Amino acid sequence: MPNRIASHMLLLSVALLSITACTEPDSANPNFPQLRGGPVGLDALLVGELVFENGCLRLRNVDHGTDHLLIWPNTAEMTADGKGVRVRDDSGVTLSFSVGEGMQMGGGEMPLDHVQRRVVHPIPSNCQGPYWFVGRGIEAY
Repeated sequence: MPNRIASHMLLLSVALLSITACTEPDSANPNFPQLRGGPVGLDALLVGELVFENGCLRLRNVDHGTDHLLIWPNTAEMTADGKGVRVRDDSGVTLSFSVGEGMQMGGGEMPLDHVQRRVVHPIPSNCQGPYWFVGRGIEAY
């Protein structure tokens, strides 16, 4: 299971690097902010529903009142089709996540000033915080 989780995380990371610099985001071409460098070693747990809002993918948990913009590692390749995202890591494993699907992932919440220093491209103004650095253990449920 730990290898599966690590490969899922790596897939998401690589996928997001390739689409970070979107200018006109839509559900088939959302903004995917990404970190410079590889996956983060943060292990807090975020649980919620994958949502597409204002051109950005977020993880929302209504029960806990959280709604995080996801900041992805740069080691994944991602494609989007308006209903969800497909992520492939450097090992070739592909995961698919649908908008509206429940997800959980490791990582950690970071303040905007820290995020701005760590991302490949500036966070678009339409993608407001709070911000979650995506870590390990990404799973759909």
